[in-house]
Amino acid sequence: MGFSDERAQIIFKTARRVVGEEFHLKRTALPEFPLTLVLGSSEDRYQDNHDAGIYRIELKSWDEKKFAVGVMRLAIERMVSREQRDRLVRQILTRSNAISPLSVWEERH
Repeated sequence: MGFSDERAQIIFKTARRVVGEEFHLKRTALPEFPLTLVLGSSEDRYQDNHDAGIYRIELKSWDEKKFAVGVMRLAIERMVSREQRDRLVRQILTRSNAISPLSVWEERH
């Protein structure tokens, strides 16, 4: 099946709804996000930059499954606010810094 803008819109909206339902979010808890789809890319990739508001899926050719996976991944990323992301990163780094290389080595042996 070839590319259809209407089909892409349906998959986009459905993926957002399914992700919201899976994580038990209220309808307004998963904010909409602008999405750019690029077909004919040299490789398949998904890009999200919350700070710049860039959400992009690049595909070599139209593939509904890859597009749905990309939207799903971006929607999951979008569930985390900038504040939550920054707090989680701080917590990860703080905890990581508290673990010495020796204690990691000891855990493995």
